[in-house]
Amino acid sequence: MKKRAKKGLNRKLNQQEIVFIIVVAMLVSFLTIWFISANFGDELNLSPRLFIGPPSSSVRVPGVTGIGACPIGGCAPIGGSGALRWSWTPPSAVSFNTISFGDSDLKIFSGSVGHLPSPFIFSADDTDPVNPLFSYSGSILSSNKKTASAKNVASYVEYRQRGTYPNKIASVRKYSPDLSSIEWERDFTGFSSSFPGGIAVSDDGNRIVAFSYGNPFGPLLMKVLDSQGNGYEVDLSAMDSLMGQLNGQNGEGYALSGDGSRVFVMSSLKWMILELGDTSVNLLGSCYAHNNIYYPRGSVAINYDGSRAVAPYARGEPGHSYSYLGVFEEPFSSGVCWMGYNHEIQVPGDRISSSYGVAISDDGTHAVYGATGFGVGEDTNTNIISLSLSDISSPQFSYQLLMNYFSPGDQGEKTNRVVKVSMTPDGERFVAGLWGDLSHFSPEIMVFDKGQSSPADIFSTPGSIADLEISDDGTQFTASVYHRHASQGVHTDSLRVYDI
Repeated sequence: MKKRAKKGLNRKLNQQEIVFIIVVAMLVSFLTIWFISANFGDELNLSPRLFIGPPSSSVRVPGVTGIGACPIGGCAPIGGSGALRWSWTPPSAVSFNTISFGDSDLKIFSGSVGHLPSPFIFSADDTDPVNPLFSYSGSILSSNKKTASAKNVASYVEYRQRGTYPNKIASVRKYSPDLSSIEWERDFTGFSSSFPGGIAVSDDGNRIVAFSYGNPFGPLLMKVLDSQGNGYEVDLSAMDSLMGQLNGQNGEGYALSGDGSRVFVMSSLKWMILELGDTSVNLLGSCYAHNNIYYPRGSVAINYDGSRAVAPYARGEPGHSYSYLGVFEEPFSSGVCWMGYNHEIQVPGDRISSSYGVAISDDGTHAVYGATGFGVGEDTNTNIISLSLSDISSPQFSYQLLMNYFSPGDQGEKTNRVVKVSMTPDGERFVAGLWGDLSHFSPEIMVFDKGQSSPADIFSTPGSIADLEISDDGTQFTASVYHRHASQGVHTDSLRVYDI
């Protein structure tokens, strides 16, 4: 008897028994983790990203992945451990109108307009007390400044205006890496408008493009420069009469490819893609708005090698607000624009769509689009915010909508709208900045991961977002924040860095 019992205890488990034990062990482990997180999560300071968040209002639509909706009263993230790393508020009223990560995500470069009109460089990993690493201390009286920094090297450039209208002069300025001096400055020919132009720099810092604003105050000029300030100027208005003035949110109707080979420009009526040479440009393609009822709105984006570009496109009619994403790909052509249909926002009442933010992955396979549908008539005080992610790697008219997240735009005191979207080069994560409604029913910042139908994280700020950018590795983003709603006039702003 004893011998037989011993033999039974030492026998080998069969495959079914092993699988059963593994499943039971996993189930017990999951239940244990769930019990600890639900009852002791706060005390143990557990990351909420590890656990499923509160019930959301997301719904699934057959054939479309990740259609999401934000419930009335606010948006609940599915989980997130993001937090504010640092915030810097200058001693006097300043607007940080443009910010960017540079020098391999180690530094943040920002221009400013106001009583402290100096560009600044900050450490992305700084902690309190926060102070600029460098700032330019020389004479810098100017207005309508825009800044840009190279992703991979310490190269910092600025578009600026000096003088008074109608005798304003626009110029491009490059600073030394520590902002101790001006390496060079190049003026545009002729006078500039009172409206801002723009500037961009390639990832390696070897190609810089800058734009004057254009009509009705003068031609739309583009400067193409190398890192030493050598280059040429092109009159885009002379190339095409429909290229009258720079369009887009804050004049950001332009985008330079990461390798510096091509630029995508948007006017009020037309889009244009140019190949940039050392001494001249080559027009690769251009197109104008279809049927005169669709119109360019917002910003534009182009991928790393310039082979694919995206631009927002909007049309409004009673009862609906239509939002489109235009995808431009090689071989580029000219004439009436082909516009790839992206998504339609169907909302009650009469709405007019206004489209502001777009971004594209480096390989050109994914694009983000932020749109705002505004009410008209008796419905003026409400709108709809929409953020979508699309796979645009397929041929024309067949790309896939991966996610369309929408929410009531403003339930508070002020009108809300999408201001800016920024995406990591691999297309796996993006961040959206909004005006907000001053009552924080809608968060000013939302972070999304690819494949999710709800925000991975949300952040409320003291006021509207002016600009923001996500780091290449997707672990941080920087934002310039108004300490008020954007419609409320001048006030001191803050520059912030968040960890995701």
